[in-house]
Amino acid sequence: MNVNDNKTYISIRYNESRLLVQERYESLRSTYAENVYNFDSYVKDNIPDSDSPKFVSVDMILQTATELLYDKQTARAESFETGKLTYGNANPQSPDFNSLADFICSGDYIEVKLPWQLLNFADPSRMEIHDDYYDGNYGVAYQYIDKIYVGIGTEKTEGRIHLAPLTLKGWRSRDYIAGKMHFR
Repeated sequence: MNVNDNKTYISIRYNESRLLVQERYESLRSTYAENVYNFDSYVKDNIPDSDSPKFVSVDMILQTATELLYDKQTARAESFETGKLTYGNANPQSPDFNSLADFICSGDYIEVKLPWQLLNFADPSRMEIHDDYYDGNYGVAYQYIDKIYVGIGTEKTEGRIHLAPLTLKGWRSRDYIAGKMHFR
């Protein structure tokens, strides 16, 4: 199964479901590689290819590495997989409600709920995502988008999965200042 022009991939298998990201767009790698993996992700030989076929788990740093008091030894930072998905019913009116549910399948439908940050959105209200970490940015820069591409396939899908555009709309945030409502 190949995904065409995609940076994020969701693998849904009831007990093993997870969100995967193309290694070049792994935010943990770009920001904490030295702490977690013990290498500088911005050294030329460590930068993943922009068309890399490798997809990796979505992880988050738990704590930063600190110098240990004994013999000045250092420790690696801890991270955990945040892209693991939980199957269940997220409808609070349902008797089998699961507040931790990320997805559910029923008949021909799949409903997936993901936090914007797992999809590398910097500001979803403005439809800004993290730009390519390594293409002249040295870190996190934002890029405006107006659509994402989605597709579906099975383990039996041959060739590339067809992706269709899904139009996105941002929203304006409201602030309350000195008794007045205003929009940004």
